[in-house]
Amino acid sequence: MQKRSGFTIIELSVVIVIIFILAYMAIPRFTDLFRRTKENKTKAILVELRDGIKKYYEDNGVYPYNITTQDFLGTKKYFPYEKLPKVELGKYHADKNTLKLGGEIDNTGGWYYNHETGEIKINSNFLDTKDLEYSKW
Repeated sequence: MQKRSGFTIIELSVVIVIIFILAYMAIPRFTDLFRRTKENKTKAILVELRDGIKKYYEDNGVYPYNITTQDFLGTKKYFPYEKLPKVELGKYHADKNTLKLGGEIDNTGGWYYNHETGEIKINSNFLDTKDLEYSKW
């Protein structure tokens, strides 16, 4: 009798099934990782916007009426970006840099700004990767 080398079809099938199971478990973690990265980037921009609005208030005694104007955007003193950065959530909304002035959160994405209180937040009540509403950041 001749000795065969190699794997049987059953052994190969078992290995392939194990690889698929591991991939099935790993892929959601990678997609959450990308989503968390986008959320962290948006949170960092939100902190910069809040700091800029606070500095503007300290200098002028009022909150900026519209944070997309040139007296706020593009100034190294308040906010260094030339235009309003995009809100990147990675889920529920397309990345956009729209600004809703006042009113209620309407879940259309982008930024929400109230010029009377200086409050800026995300225009979405959907949940982030830690089950917290985006508008509560």
